[in-house]
Amino acid sequence: MNTPYPNSQASSDSDLLLDVLVERIAKELNVLARHLTYVQTVLAQCQLPNETEPEVIEGLQGIDRVTQSLEDLARLMDCISNQLPVGIKADPAQIFTTLRLRDLIANLDQTSDTTPTTNEPTGNIQWF
Repeated sequence: MNTPYPNSQASSDSDLLLDVLVERIAKELNVLARHLTYVQTVLAQCQLPNETEPEVIEGLQGIDRVTQSLEDLARLMDCISNQLPVGIKADPAQIFTTLRLRDLIANLDQTSDTTPTTNEPTGNIQWF
């Protein structure tokens, strides 16, 4: 298959180095964990009623669990990237066609001309 994958400049002729891809995935997971930490900080500043329902507390604890899981997965992926043999290649067309977010593809795609962005929380509100 020789068609470009969505939202990227590279074609399937350009191979991805698997160890670099896994390292970039680890970085993305860390960014997501930082985003959730920011969400936790913002939610902690909100005033909860004295009689907060258990489901709400469980939901807030769930955010912490997801944050910790993302951090652990980031460390795991980083460890894996350091243990993968250098030079193993993957087909970007097969990998990136599963993703929807252009920024994510650009951050993971080492064959792209774009510089990876961290999209760190800025405090600016962007409604979707």
